[in-house]
Amino acid sequence: MGNIRITPHQRIDRSYKNKRGEVEFQKENKFTPIPSIKTDWPNFRQWMLDKIFMIEKLLGIKDVAIDGVIGMDGSLKQFKGSLKLKLDHIFFEKWIELYKTEDRFRFLLRFITILSNLHDKLYGRDEKKDMPIKIKRFSFDLSLEKMLISVNRVRNDISHKDMKEQEINLLLNHTFSKIKGCYFHVLVFLVNKQIFSVAKQDKIENVKDYTEKARDYIIKTYFTSFSASDLKKIKEIF
Repeated sequence: MGNIRITPHQRIDRSYKNKRGEVEFQKENKFTPIPSIKTDWPNFRQWMLDKIFMIEKLLGIKDVAIDGVIGMDGSLKQFKGSLKLKLDHIFFEKWIELYKTEDRFRFLLRFITILSNLHDKLYGRDEKKDMPIKIKRFSFDLSLEKMLISVNRVRNDISHKDMKEQEINLLLNHTFSKIKGCYFHVLVFLVNKQIFSVAKQDKIENVKDYTEKARDYIIKTYFTSFSASDLKKIKEIF
């Protein structure tokens, strides 16, 4: 077999492609902060995966799922992996565990506390900020924002006013179904936000198909302890 000869034109073309990929790699990685492997493992792992994808792109390695060899199932597996990292970042399992809290006042306290802690993690801690200001920072839908502020007001009334146990029970009897409904809306908001964040990050084109499959995956994975009636309410919000 004779030697394969590369023409000058081919050498120039290959050099141009490599140079172009190198420039793109440098642009996309310029001034990128590196998450701490000790204190922020989920984001460090995602950062590391992003860099591997960039190197593959630079070397011309294609994802077989893109070429249709594995198809949507392969891409969906990667999508689920990225989605799990996003959910871990907002400690979604704590949100789910809250559902198991039977004491209504304790549920209310933990609900507001988890929301406050999530704000501090995402936007920074500021002890001077009141809870209504933190709630507004999330950019919830206006109706959900109002519900959360109302729920926080109930928490404040019970915590700071000198209410008797009978008065507390009466207030919770009147408001707890709304508090629980507000909790369900927050869960759906958090799930949808992470799904669309991953879809944008992975440059998914058929977002609708991925969204439906991702929601089904999340419900089957995280919502196993929910009653059938409550699960139905959550699906209706979706």
